[in-house]
Amino acid sequence: MSGICLLAATAVGVVVAVLSDFLPALYLSESQSQNKLLPASNLSLKRCLPRTLLFTALTLMLAAALNLQCGASLSPGALLEVAQLGLFLLTATIDIEHRRIFPVSLGAMAIVAFAMAAQEQTLAVAWTGGIAGLLAGFILFAGGRLYLRIMRWRRRVLPDQDPFGGADALLAGACGIYTGWPGIALALLVGIMCAGAAVVPLLLTRKLTLASTLPFAPFLLAGTLLAMRSRDVSMLATRLFG
Repeated sequence: MSGICLLAATAVGVVVAVLSDFLPALYLSESQSQNKLLPASNLSLKRCLPRTLLFTALTLMLAAALNLQCGASLSPGALLEVAQLGLFLLTATIDIEHRRIFPVSLGAMAIVAFAMAAQEQTLAVAWTGGIAGLLAGFILFAGGRLYLRIMRWRRRVLPDQDPFGGADALLAGACGIYTGWPGIALALLVGIMCAGAAVVPLLLTRKLTLASTLPFAPFLLAGTLLAMRSRDVSMLATRLFG
């Protein structure tokens, strides 16, 4: 792997490590978060360094797994792909730690996605995928609301958060810009299946109950990467949904 790729991955690691602490401190108060938030003014090298190394390693592993082209210099396309990996890691990390997806992350994801589509001259596909992702996301959001009503009626035990929130629906729209149609359908399907596979053992070991929820962003983003990168999967999605 070239030095420029290592440098780009390190830059992503630094940015994600800082923003994963700064954005929650900016958007949330301690009373709104289950975790004790680190104020942006108290960011320290002792805390940021391990997180930087972790996110740098994750970026390098993803870049290798996705065959990211890192030569002697980063092309505009490769630079956008590195930014995409950083935004995906940032969004997933914040959702895991604080169960939130912030507007600035969604906006940045959409901008990078449209820039990638413009470079590849697939803006129409990106718009179609974004609209399809939004529609599918809000259908799932409505299904989550229905689930809450059923739980209230039958068990009176409610999850502490929406099973599929409005921010998850917006994230589905942003992911749709990356994948286009029918790729977003496959990304959502893979995300739901992966989330279900994670939930079942946790339910069996009683670490979760029917009133528990999981952060969905990591699963949806993993499905999005799969839908974007695998030609065979994309062909399967076209057969299934196209």
